[in-house]
Amino acid sequence: MAKITIQIRCIITNDLVLRKSNEKFERMKQEAEKSFQPLFADIVKLIEESRKRTFIQINSNLTLMYWHVGRHISEHIMENNRADYGKKILQSQSAKFSDLYGNGFGERNLAQMIKFYNYFPKNILSSLMTKLTWTHFIQLLSIKNF
Repeated sequence: MAKITIQIRCIITNDLVLRKSNEKFERMKQEAEKSFQPLFADIVKLIEESRKRTFIQINSNLTLMYWHVGRHISEHIMENNRADYGKKILQSQSAKFSDLYGNGFGERNLAQMIKFYNYFPKNILSSLMTKLTWTHFIQLLSIKNF
């Protein structure tokens, strides 16, 4: 139960950071309106809305990519139907991916992508990925009996 509480607190903390950013935006917008600079306020609003849409789009694309990576690896392991083979695949592929793309594709992360694919059907994922980040999904996956 304590682990779930910690997970929820992490999600709430992430949401508070976004709220603080929105509060800063609102303060700046109010200051611009007070100083009779509607052009400035309109442009600030345009930039902030565009940034938010961009963040959501990038997050959705990355989340979907991680799901597809998990699917490809999972299906490959299932074709060979051997647990030992799966461990070797994760070790060998993670080394290659890490060399090419950095630490985000280590063995542990690839295992999380497989788990992510197995726990979230694509139809459910589609509706959640605009609301949750990859970090949120990882936190959800770490909850026992999920």
